[in-house]
Amino acid sequence: MNSTPSIAEETVRLSTQDQSAAPGTAPRLGPKVESGTADGKTVIAFSTKPLTGPPGDGAGVPAGFIANRNDCTEVAGLVAVYVCGPAGMRPQFLIPNDAADMTAVYWGFAYVPRGGDLAAGIEAARTAGARPADATHGSAVLTVKTAAHAALNTVDFDLPALPAGGTAPQQLRVHANDAGRLLLRFALAEGQLTHTPEPISIGSLTTGPGATCTVTATTLLSAPPNLVCDLQPGDHTIGYELTSPQSQYALKFQAITRYGIYDFGFYHSDVTQTSAPFATLGKTVLPLHSVLARDSSGALWWYDGTGNATTPFYSREQIGTGWQAYNTLTALSPHKQGPYYRTDIEPSALTQGLGDVVARDASGTLWYYDYQFVSGKPYAPRVKAGTGWNIYNQLTLAGDLTDDGKPDAITRDKAGDLWLYKGTGNPTTPFAARTKAGTGWNIYNRIF
Repeated sequence: MNSTPSIAEETVRLSTQDQSAAPGTAPRLGPKVESGTADGKTVIAFSTKPLTGPPGDGAGVPAGFIANRNDCTEVAGLVAVYVCGPAGMRPQFLIPNDAADMTAVYWGFAYVPRGGDLAAGIEAARTAGARPADATHGSAVLTVKTAAHAALNTVDFDLPALPAGGTAPQQLRVHANDAGRLLLRFALAEGQLTHTPEPISIGSLTTGPGATCTVTATTLLSAPPNLVCDLQPGDHTIGYELTSPQSQYALKFQAITRYGIYDFGFYHSDVTQTSAPFATLGKTVLPLHSVLARDSSGALWWYDGTGNATTPFYSREQIGTGWQAYNTLTALSPHKQGPYYRTDIEPSALTQGLGDVVARDASGTLWYYDYQFVSGKPYAPRVKAGTGWNIYNQLTLAGDLTDDGKPDAITRDKAGDLWLYKGTGNPTTPFAARTKAGTGWNIYNRIF
């Protein structure tokens, strides 16, 4: 038995709303289908003025905007009036990158059912601002808001330290110049030794009028964002609590917010703000150490330390091949964990003394490999550090013997004389001229 659709199911209801877009974007504008099947025609008219005056008053779009009718048909003899079918893309306009703040594009629509009066629909769309909105007619405005405008939406942070095994109330003070959506997440602060933090939870949310907030991830660093708020224009205070277990490490975190005001715009058009670091109190983070190993094929392997005595190393990672060309390899300094940074850092003062390597080949040439914070490439390209080093039967890198913050080298020649090569801290000339450090060292078969 066939069922007959109800009148409510057959009724077409369309709606629209005011929107904003960033310069350099290409918004598509058209009504939203709220119910029913819109299988007729939709007329959309654009203007630089509210569609409240005579038909055609201000018709078109602002200077510099580039129109694209997409799947619609522009009405002959009229400016920026389009007839669109039941499916397909609506008209769009490329907004120039230098568009002025608050530039407005006004638009109206009218729905014409199959067999309806298209001419009347065109007239209704061109004067939509002067007509009461209903299920088949309406008007709206698209406003261009620049990055400088978006930056008027600001966040101040009140982030006290979080005690181990305790709770800390924190709050965001938001000035919402525009209605928008606020996202909050957290990240480890840069420039510190880090350890995988114990789970820190967020909850006990408080807000005021004009703010609707939801905790979307209850644990920091797990699946950001942790907090999403839809805000009306005005000043808001958003409070929450962080809770840390007793086993927490002493670390520094930062809160990062992103405020979005655009209906059409790129992710980077939103305003991102980062707090000053705040502390989680707890156990001191000690630097982890790693080990390098070369196999018989010349592959070089890196074993990261775990800090766990029963399983001291993570799975090995291959970081190079061809290292069989060297008859001596030695670390210029212990392979020690360095500060954490979110971006790659090539050789610099930040990376010195954390695992630089020197290697001597069969010709006696010494090569220097500078450690760097670059993902997948722990060493910068090698630099020639000297020649004639095959006069030595012992070569070891001894750390900072001279107490100047730069790692030094010790060598022994066949006569048993010991030589000190003072480190310079310069990757291109890593050692100063040698000075004799002792004699008679050939009584030893190993120096390290």
